[in-house]
Amino acid sequence: MEIEIQKKPPKDYKKDIKIKSTNDVVQLEEVKEIRNAMQENMILIGLDRTNNIRTLKLMGLGTNKNIEIDSKDILRTALMSGSDKIILVHNHPSNSLKASSEDLHFTNITSKFLQVFNLELLDHIIVTENEHLSMVSERLVNKEYKDNDMDIIDKTLVIEENIKLKNEIKNMEEKYMNKYESVIIIKPTLKDKEIKDTINKYKENFEKFSNQPVKVEDMGKKKLAYEIQGNKEGHYAIYTFYGKNEDISDIERNYRIDDNVMKFITVKMDMEAEEDLEAMEDEDDMEI
Repeated sequence: MEIEIQKKPPKDYKKDIKIKSTNDVVQLEEVKEIRNAMQENMILIGLDRTNNIRTLKLMGLGTNKNIEIDSKDILRTALMSGSDKIILVHNHPSNSLKASSEDLHFTNITSKFLQVFNLELLDHIIVTENEHLSMVSERLVNKEYKDNDMDIIDKTLVIEENIKLKNEIKNMEEKYMNKYESVIIIKPTLKDKEIKDTINKYKENFEKFSNQPVKVEDMGKKKLAYEIQGNKEGHYAIYTFYGKNEDISDIERNYRIDDNVMKFITVKMDMEAEEDLEAMEDEDDMEI
């Protein structure tokens, strides 16, 4: 059997460098080159989980006042390089270390955006000719930063977490559900439509709590071993479904108050025994 293994792309940064501090970043040759540039430049450094550099790319070239970078380009580069963490570096030709409102907005939006894809923005460093500033160390990248774009991303994250939680709850419910088989005998004196409606009614009831397809076998009219309510025949229907123990009492209470149902029985199926039986049937079907 062939198994396709998804591998990380090879790193495109040839040097073996581990980033341990902000100082390691500003000492990189590529960062030194932009420190006294006349225009703003932004560099992306992609790291693996242990902070080894996987990629280092120039993401954009701006004016002497600002630079425009799309967060989607940051995300795309991070994903394509197989990076787990990101450090951004850009220079201020004015030699001012003060983060602009555009710097704050872009950095915090990008940080949130990367979180959606389980990527971490480790830092955004501003460099001048002789100095540097870590926006993370200055607490300029934080949860308290708010604007309309951040609100949209926060709401998206909440929705995503809710969906994830609902799926986990559903999986737990399915894990602890038992498999049941329920047989009902319907009055044979009912019209065909009434019988069909009765069968469908209980199928719909089972599906409400089962969250899984319900198997229904309409067995038709069969002779009874003994008379029930003056009837020698009954219309049989068999349901196979998943449910919890507390669901069964509700089901059987509905049976009891339904004048169309003459008799019923619900049993919990032995899952292991059923699997063994299916395995035996598979063996019988094998060609020797």
